[in-house]
Amino acid sequence: PMLGQLIDNRYMIRGLLGRGGMAEVYLAQDQKQDLLVALKIMNANPGASSDSQARFLREFKVVAKLHHDNIVKLYERGVLDDGRQYYAMEYLNGSSLKELLAEDKPLEEVAAVHILRQMLLAFSLFHEKGIVHRDLKPANVMLVTKEGQDWPRVVITDFGLVRMSDATALTETGTVLGTPIYMSPELVLGVRADFRSDFYQLGAMAYEMLSGRTCVDGVNISELLNQILHKVPKPINEVAPRLSSHWKLFFDRTLAKDRELRFSTADEALAVLEAIVGDVSLPPLEKRVSVAPKKPVQGASKKGFHFQLTILVLALVSLVIYQFKGKETNIYSVKELQSKAGVHTMLVQWRSPQPYPSRVRVSGGSLD
Repeated sequence: PMLGQLIDNRYMIRGLLGRGGMAEVYLAQDQKQDLLVALKIMNANPGASSDSQARFLREFKVVAKLHHDNIVKLYERGVLDDGRQYYAMEYLNGSSLKELLAEDKPLEEVAAVHILRQMLLAFSLFHEKGIVHRDLKPANVMLVTKEGQDWPRVVITDFGLVRMSDATALTETGTVLGTPIYMSPELVLGVRADFRSDFYQLGAMAYEMLSGRTCVDGVNISELLNQILHKVPKPINEVAPRLSSHWKLFFDRTLAKDRELRFSTADEALAVLEAIVGDVSLPPLEKRVSVAPKKPVQGASKKGFHFQLTILVLALVSLVIYQFKGKETNIYSVKELQSKAGVHTMLVQWRSPQPYPSRVRVSGGSLD
């Protein structure tokens, strides 16, 4: 019914892009800037709660301050004559990850890493700002391809359930906040969710990307929620044997029921992805990367192991120095060292023009 309407003497409605429980999104022509935008308008619901209106306003205020290529850009906000709020945002001419996954076939590892990597780069910004998304799902991840680009730009959208980590929670009586299949255990329980909830939802999407199936498969909401709380997904390497064994660490640290076992920063997850696909080049990370959870070791000789591991570390560092000496770049190299005492992850950080790595860290096993 809004087709052809002129909003605030600026936005000409061209068509409906989508409809949700709280708002509708329209394609519109910004006549002032002469470009296409997406206009998100609150639904015409006289009974809309004050929480819904506050959530809509909060979404704009929070996301409009974020400037990142992997986060949707928000422009202007306003109020219609009937009192409904709206805001204009970037029009993303592409398809959603949901549409891609609807083809019911797993993605190649490199493609999945590309998507996850860009999402994590967005995480690094909004988590640093104290923002928790809480509603990450394939429908809220857009893939935008431009001519001449080999890989699509990945954009996280719909921050409608966004919450500042230090803010008072907004709730709606009788409403489940989030999409059941991708909800974290703490969202199911109604526990205050922090950044680690976003990592769980990222893991749920990654599992579906790589296996072609969701990590929970209940036939109704009650069964789905029960599985999220208690069912451990089948190991990814059993579902998809073609995959690198490194994925086990990634899913151990995203889909863990106990959020204390999950990644706490995007840098940690990026380091694991870098180990999975070595030829996916990552830009220099602003922060030091910490890698690998601690793994208890039983029955190992610490003295002999330390000597053995030291020799391996020195050998690998020497190799890195030989290969990259003199190059004007930053390099993060993650290697896994197999020994009787378990798996150890070594991170080598190089900052040119230093003639040696600026940081070497080994974690896992009995060293941490």
